[in-house]
Amino acid sequence: MAKKSNPVTVKIDIKGQSLQKDLQIFVFDKNENLLEATALNKEQIKLKTSANEIKSRGQIFIGPSIPKEFEKRKLTPVTIKKMGGYEPSIRLDVNNDITISKLPNIIFPNWYWCLITGNLSKTFTIDGQNETLPICEARVHICEVDRIKWWWPKIPRAVITDLGKKLKEILTIPEVKFPPLPDPGPLRPPIRPITGFTEKASNNSEALQRISTLKLPDDVKLGLLSESSSVVSDTIYKNFHLLHPYLCLWPWFWPYFYRCTEIATVYSDCNGHFDYNYFNFDNDKDIYVWVEVNIDGQWVTVYRPPMSCYTKWNYNCGSEINIRITDPRVKPCECSPIPGAIVWMKRINSGVRLRKVQQNNGSSEHLTNAIGLTDFITAGQKVSPFGGSFPFVVQFGSGFPNSTVSHYRWSYKRLKDAYLTSISDVSHHLEGNINKSYTYEVSTPTGTVFATGAFNLGPTYNSGKPKYKIPHVEASDDVPSEPTAEWNQDTSSIYVNTSGFADGLYEFTFELLDNSGNVMPVDAKTFVVDRLSSDPTGETTISADGLPENYLVKNTAGKAIAFTFKMRIDNQACYADVLDAIVDGNTTDTACGVGRYDNKTTDKAIIRFLAGQPLNFAYYGFNIVKGNSNAVPVANSAGYVTQSDNGYSISTILDAGVQKTFYKKQLNVSDMLGSCNMAAFAEVLRVRATHTNGSVRISSYDSEDVGAIAMATS
Repeated sequence: MAKKSNPVTVKIDIKGQSLQKDLQIFVFDKNENLLEATALNKEQIKLKTSANEIKSRGQIFIGPSIPKEFEKRKLTPVTIKKMGGYEPSIRLDVNNDITISKLPNIIFPNWYWCLITGNLSKTFTIDGQNETLPICEARVHICEVDRIKWWWPKIPRAVITDLGKKLKEILTIPEVKFPPLPDPGPLRPPIRPITGFTEKASNNSEALQRISTLKLPDDVKLGLLSESSSVVSDTIYKNFHLLHPYLCLWPWFWPYFYRCTEIATVYSDCNGHFDYNYFNFDNDKDIYVWVEVNIDGQWVTVYRPPMSCYTKWNYNCGSEINIRITDPRVKPCECSPIPGAIVWMKRINSGVRLRKVQQNNGSSEHLTNAIGLTDFITAGQKVSPFGGSFPFVVQFGSGFPNSTVSHYRWSYKRLKDAYLTSISDVSHHLEGNINKSYTYEVSTPTGTVFATGAFNLGPTYNSGKPKYKIPHVEASDDVPSEPTAEWNQDTSSIYVNTSGFADGLYEFTFELLDNSGNVMPVDAKTFVVDRLSSDPTGETTISADGLPENYLVKNTAGKAIAFTFKMRIDNQACYADVLDAIVDGNTTDTACGVGRYDNKTTDKAIIRFLAGQPLNFAYYGFNIVKGNSNAVPVANSAGYVTQSDNGYSISTILDAGVQKTFYKKQLNVSDMLGSCNMAAFAEVLRVRATHTNGSVRISSYDSEDVGAIAMATS
């Protein structure tokens, strides 16, 4: 039995030869935490780690000394193995000695610098058009993925067996073709089917598309299809680099087969660019990146795709890792301040420029009056009302706040009801706590990191009326305790939650105030908006003064005392109902669901459905498919609701006391059946709301229905 009081001593039996230089002993606990790293410069080394720690599944490695450039990196047993480290068998004798009878020659890695670089961007739908913008001040986590050879022995055999079964299944089940889905209308590209892969794997279309072009070597296929579990296991181990696309299909395997170590956290600049010089060795360069963004003062993960699908295997140092963010919570960032006492009235949320909200009573597409609507769905088509919750985004110039103007206030008034009938209303203040987030530098023993904070803009009150602080261009002016503080120049100045709003046309008002909450008249040139293509050429912005939208309210002296604009608020959902078809004058709503006909050439079929939205803020797509995948184009229809398409008649009917839009088309039975004498059909109807919260289309207001028809001779 080992003596508890004796320190642990590592003894190297070099058998008369010299000890290899620049080696270290690394000791890890059972949780792979480094307990100590000691220079191995003589034949006997006393460890600080206790015998009990060693006995409790501790691990000892002998490997190259760590360069100073690597010292801040977290060391793990896998890291030492990658460096060429050796793990001896641990046996404590009665004196707590560990004797290593033969120390192999340690092959030192080739150390070098690797530049890891990339860009973050997001494609925003702004005024119905796609615009790709950088994502700045994002927190980028750079990780090194451990190759499977380093920890294959720790994967449970049952998990490897299960993976082998899944791979065998997807390699042997015949492919299943999927029928086409209906086009949701003329405003979106057609929904394309996924073809050529198994039905069981159809829940992950992107992974299936990757696999559709993947061709495994014949010997790998044979190994995976082997009846021998050891052959299957060995094939997976030796060819794991070929199997990543398959692993994308089965997320429950990921924790077993993919591990990574975070090597750095960096931040994207105003151009969305990030980089990190990574001191590493040349035998391991698999890089994975995930991203957080500061949203309302909290770091939120907005990009963390499956490691199996999105790791940069064998990363080529210096090549750009371009990441496209899709999270709807991420908004455009603005790093460049604007000079002077200017207020740029910018956007509703991230996707609608305030200037693109129609301010007159003109028509648009199927709507006779598009006042307060925007063209979020398709550029130039003002068919989208606003719903849900959204901020009004403003950028203040460097001339604010000043000794005269230091605060602002928002208010609203309902002008018309949902059907644009004028009503009487008083002004209401918009309120709610508003914080402006910022980042600042913090020095730590391992280097400089970024932290976040939030500066409260308000509200505070004067005579019961709210007011909000105008933030300075430089965040450190408002947060003097953090001289490195920086923030987005765009300010979400107020948030509007329309859940408590009655549907209708609203006027929103923005006022500039002094410290006492009094409205302060300013030069009419103070307020600017986005310049449109129809405006005279010039800078990005144009003065709101004199524009046909009549944004400004002026006093008798010609000074601006308010900026106003109109918006249509609507939160009503769509409806969709596929009605029973009529075949040869008889309904298909029978016990068997079959429509009978006598003469295929002369008998008729009538297709019917309800599709719409109470105020016609919607578009639809209706498709009929015969059998598994045979489209019936003559029966399809799509477009804005109330618009006739492909020969359908449109009328209004009462459905449970509610007026709804009714679509009907009469067809020859032969047009439906084609070469068949009997057939089954699927009817798919999708109605999509045109509503937006200024960032995304509000899909929760959508509706859809599915029907079926069977036709046969009498």
